[in-house]
Amino acid sequence: MYKCGGSRTTTKAVRLCGHGNRICVAVCPPFPYLALVASNLKGSSVALGAQNLYPKEGAFTGEVSPTMLLDLGCKFVILGTVNDVTSRENPWVYHQKVMSLRRGLKVFMRW
Repeated sequence: MYKCGGSRTTTKAVRLCGHGNRICVAVCPPFPYLALVASNLKGSSVALGAQNLYPKEGAFTGEVSPTMLLDLGCKFVILGTVNDVTSRENPWVYHQKVMSLRRGLKVFMRW
């Protein structure tokens, strides 16, 4: 799993980082670049993931739902934060995890 920053130019390099079937490789670009990276990954073995999500569906300004991520082709989502040592017991992070798994996203927990 690779969480990346970057720009439109650096998204072209992500297709080069996944080979073989024994290891699952995923990149998790910032949300504005998800569609661009998804198009660059077509035909490669690299999976697409997101850096976070909002666990509820609906019109929540600035938030990204599991359905939106799936629609873009995401298979993974990163949840939690290494900066918050309370993430493990955080009910919000737990809710994000449950809703992600229910929708079919694989979850990568950070703590």
